[in-house]
Amino acid sequence: MSFADREEEDETLRGQKYYKNVCDSFRQHAIAFRKNRFNHARRIALLPEKEKSVLPRGLIFGTNEWRDREACFQEAELKNQFFFDSLLKYHNEATSKGFHDHLKLLKDQGIDGDSSLWSTEEDIDKTHSVLKSLARDWSKEMSAEREMCYKPILDAVLKYIPLVTGETGSSNSQQTLTSTSSISRLVVPGAGVSRLALELSSMGYEVQGNEFSYHMLLASDYILNACSSQNPFSIAPWIGSTKNICKSLHPARQMLIPDVDPAEMLARNKSSLVGSITEDSPSFSMGMGEFASTYRKPSEHGAWAGVISCFFLDTAPSIIEYMQVVYDLLSENGVFINFGPLLYHWSGPPARPSDNSFDDYVARFSAMDQRYLTSLDLSWEDARAALLNIGLKSSKKN
Repeated sequence: MSFADREEEDETLRGQKYYKNVCDSFRQHAIAFRKNRFNHARRIALLPEKEKSVLPRGLIFGTNEWRDREACFQEAELKNQFFFDSLLKYHNEATSKGFHDHLKLLKDQGIDGDSSLWSTEEDIDKTHSVLKSLARDWSKEMSAEREMCYKPILDAVLKYIPLVTGETGSSNSQQTLTSTSSISRLVVPGAGVSRLALELSSMGYEVQGNEFSYHMLLASDYILNACSSQNPFSIAPWIGSTKNICKSLHPARQMLIPDVDPAEMLARNKSSLVGSITEDSPSFSMGMGEFASTYRKPSEHGAWAGVISCFFLDTAPSIIEYMQVVYDLLSENGVFINFGPLLYHWSGPPARPSDNSFDDYVARFSAMDQRYLTSLDLSWEDARAALLNIGLKSSKKN
C-alpha cells in the first residue's frame, strides 16, 4: 500500500468514526439530558437544610410537585428523542432503542460503566444546537426572528442579484430563461438546517448550501426530504437551557416543525421563470465541507453570482481567509451579502505579562486547538477595510 493510499484509508476511517459519533450523540440525547437534570437534583439534595428549606417543593426530589415537573421534562425529552430516532431511521441507522438494548446486554454480561460507549459533552451539546437551529429555521414561533435575520438578506438578494443573467430584459419578479441566459448561482456557507438556502431557492435562484457540521447536515437532509407541515414533529429546543430562565417549565416548552412544506418550497423555484423548464432550470443542493478548503479550488473561482451568509463570518478561524475565498468565488459583478455579528468563535485566551514571547503563549496553551491561538478578532471597521483591499466594493457600511 502506498503512502497516498494509506492516507486515503486513514481519512476514510476518520470520517466513519466521526459519522458514528454523530449518530451516537443523537441516540443518547434524552438519556444525557435526563442524567444532567438528575445531577441538578443531587446538588439540591446536598444543600444545607437551612438553604433547602426555602426552595419551592417542585425542586425537592420525590415530592408530588417535583414529579409533576419531572413528567413535563420527560415528555419533552422523549419528543426530542422521537425526532432524532426518526432522523436515524431515515438514514438507516440504529435508534436509541438499539443503544439501550446494547447497554442492557452488556449489563447482563456483567459489563457496566464503559465510558467509551458514551458521547462526549461536545457532541451531546451539538444535538442541543441542532434543536435550537430547527426551531429558529422551521417553527412558526420563531418566525419573527427569521424576519429580522433573513428578510434583509432576501431583500438585498432581490435588489442586487438578477434572477437570470445574460440576455433577459425583464424584472426580477418574472424573468425569461432563454438560450443566451442562465440562472444566477448562489452559495450559502454555514447553511445550518437550510431554511435560508431553501428560501433563496424558492425565489428561483440556483442554490448550493454548504455546512461543516454533520449534525446539522443530517438534520437538514431529513427536514428537507422527509418532513412535512402536514405531519409535523413536536420538539423542545430549550430543554438543555439553565440560564436566564423566567419560569421553571419554560425549557420544556414544545413547538412544531416544520411550519411549511419544504417540498412545496422546492417546487416554487421554477415558477419565477417564463419559458421552458430544462436541465438548466434551478437546482438546489447541500454539500459538506469546511468552507475555505471546499471553495478555494480554482474550479469554483468566478462561478457564483452571490455568496450569501448569515451568522457565518465570525465562525472563521481566519476571517481574512474567508473573505479572500468569497472574493475568488464571485463572478464579474458578483455580490457578497452578509448578516450577523462579530462574536468570533475562535477567539483565543488572553496573554499574560509572564509570556515573554508568542512561543511562551502558545506553549502555555499547547493542549488547546491552535486555531484559538492564531485567530484574529477584527473590528468591523478593520474587517471592512480588509474587504475593500481584497477587491470588493461596499454598498452598505452597516
